[in-house]
Amino acid sequence: MIYKGSCHCGQVAFEVEGELTQVTDCNCSICSRKGALLWFVPRDTLRLLTPEENLSTYLFNKHVIKHRFCAKCGIHPFGEGVDPSGKRIAAVNVRCLEDVDFASLPVNHFDGRAQPPASTGPSRGMRTAARTDATRAATTPTITASSIDDV
Repeated sequence: MIYKGSCHCGQVAFEVEGELTQVTDCNCSICSRKGALLWFVPRDTLRLLTPEENLSTYLFNKHVIKHRFCAKCGIHPFGEGVDPSGKRIAAVNVRCLEDVDFASLPVNHFDGRAQPPASTGPSRGMRTAARTDATRAATTPTITASSIDDV
């Protein structure tokens, strides 16, 4: 299925293709402030419909995750990073998608605050999520990484 999404003012619009079967609620320092419910997908399934220049990027900690937001209204529609196997992924903020009843989706609660920072490489939270997701992958075809944060 193809979902359409945008920021509040419409300066950032996108489409994402996949099966939305669950979302992740991370309590790390940035996700809890944004209030995002995340859906992890391969980056090539997310297509911008507006110029990339309309996006700003916030980097922190190890600077491995691009937290993308609208330069005009400040809404964070998605983040971009690389999973532990080197594949580009996107964390779509489901609250920015049109016509999705996100309250009806199962929520995977990820304790991003409990993840100690790693000195190099992907965040420990990302590695932990990858192991969890490898187990899930045996039963579900979608990518459902538990964290794309720089915790």
